[in-house]
Amino acid sequence: GAAIVLLVCTIFGIYLLSSSWRFPLGGDGRATLATSRSLLTHRTLAVDAGFASDEGFAPRAKIGVDGRAYAKAGIGLPIVELPFVATGLLLSTLAGLPESQTLAGVLSLLNPLVSACAAIVVFRLCHTVGCSPLTALSAAIAYAFGTLAWVYAGVDGTEPLQALCLALSLLLLIRFRSERHAWLLSGSSVALAYAIVTKPANAVLVPAFGLYALSALRARRLSLRETVPVLMRFASPLAICFLFLAWLNWFRFGSVLETGYEPHAFMNRFLDGIYGLVFSFNKGIVFYAPLLVLAPVGLWIMRRSQGGEAMLIAVASLTYVSLFARFYNWGGGWSWGPRY
Repeated sequence: GAAIVLLVCTIFGIYLLSSSWRFPLGGDGRATLATSRSLLTHRTLAVDAGFASDEGFAPRAKIGVDGRAYAKAGIGLPIVELPFVATGLLLSTLAGLPESQTLAGVLSLLNPLVSACAAIVVFRLCHTVGCSPLTALSAAIAYAFGTLAWVYAGVDGTEPLQALCLALSLLLLIRFRSERHAWLLSGSSVALAYAIVTKPANAVLVPAFGLYALSALRARRLSLRETVPVLMRFASPLAICFLFLAWLNWFRFGSVLETGYEPHAFMNRFLDGIYGLVFSFNKGIVFYAPLLVLAPVGLWIMRRSQGGEAMLIAVASLTYVSLFARFYNWGGGWSWGPRY
């Protein structure tokens, strides 16, 4: 326990020291902050209509059926930002400082904290699949400082929150297979659902996680009557998530399938996207997170004693890369490395 606290504090402190302490940094961050502030002060998701104008690349928002602008990005991060925005506005009032300064100071703490928590989940995940404490600690430090996590801990995007939710979902799901507590299955589903609320593209991971959950239940040799209630613990949060997103799309844009993004976004040549995301000098993940070249070796070792877990990680990873290989902006814009 004390070692975990020390680790998270150390990672958090290093992230803070390397942070620019500027928030927001880009158009997406501004739209996210505007959404959070609108929720807090006006009880609405609508943002300034200026976000719907072309900024030279793509608008950050789209005009809805009610004539108001709504940010295209998921609402997971704006919701998480709410207490930070409230604290920033309160400090501005009490200290007489400009709101932009207090909001920047408070919100600059968010992604470093979320990223540090994600590193701890990586530590627990490694320990759960059989790594020694030292190996798990090394993996957590490698994740924190040897991947894109360090860079995105200091900016205003959703990447840290997505990483935390997905890693937590994976951890709880793998623990469910061995510990068999039903709440672990529910918790995994809730974490995965929030990753989808944060970024709807994460929905492509549901089949991989769902198949693993089914295999875990099959290993317990339950009857169909016993399996259905347990499986509903995994399916229910995800079903609620998809119904909520469908309602949100309809409320904002008049269609359950309208997200606000470009209608023909996934038209890139598949092989070009795969090469670009993995091997290209400009965006290849092997250059921005070199330790990932060891992942195939790790999965090959895992197959002996944790074949299901290795298959889940491999299928989820391939699914995610394959999705964004088809995305027209597969590189993630003017970002550091393959942001998606």
